[in-house]
Amino acid sequence: MFEKKLIAILAALLLPYCATKPIAPTEEERLAAEANATASTSAVAVPAGQTPIRIPLLAIEVEFTAEGVKPLGAKIVHAAPRANSAFGDLRVQAGGVDGWGYTMADPRLVKGGGPDDARAIVLESARTHVYVPLLAAVTELSIQPATTDDPDVSRGGRFDVLALAAAACAQMRMELPVCRQIAERSGGE
Repeated sequence: MFEKKLIAILAALLLPYCATKPIAPTEEERLAAEANATASTSAVAVPAGQTPIRIPLLAIEVEFTAEGVKPLGAKIVHAAPRANSAFGDLRVQAGGVDGWGYTMADPRLVKGGGPDDARAIVLESARTHVYVPLLAAVTELSIQPATTDDPDVSRGGRFDVLALAAAACAQMRMELPVCRQIAERSGGE
């Protein structure tokens, strides 16, 4: 009788370890998870008490400099829509979609070394992700300074989103209906 109880106790102790043992992800899975984590850790615009709705978004990696912003690449992620940042330095707006926009902190403006330094250091360049809905109607992305009060804020800029969305759809090999629409609109198959 004691042996059966001992086996049951050992099985109960080992079961959580065996069930949660991690499997090493592929490079593509790791990058997709990293982009999803970036989107998922942002503030989410939903009413209190409701679960955020995850939608397909185009996560565009951009580089900010004093002169402007340039896109580096894009991935498709499923995340909740972005909400405004506490530091609303830059306004992100998607052309072709009414009501899609949010403010974000300029990634070039970072906190200084001391406790009273709110944002004392200005980097030459910084990379981050910006998000737009994955829709064929999205034509361009505009990132502009929210105010002209701070001379250190990046100038921002505009760039074509359709080409980035078409490349992301082709790279992810997804059969989303919106990807077919994007391919048709961008002149692809």
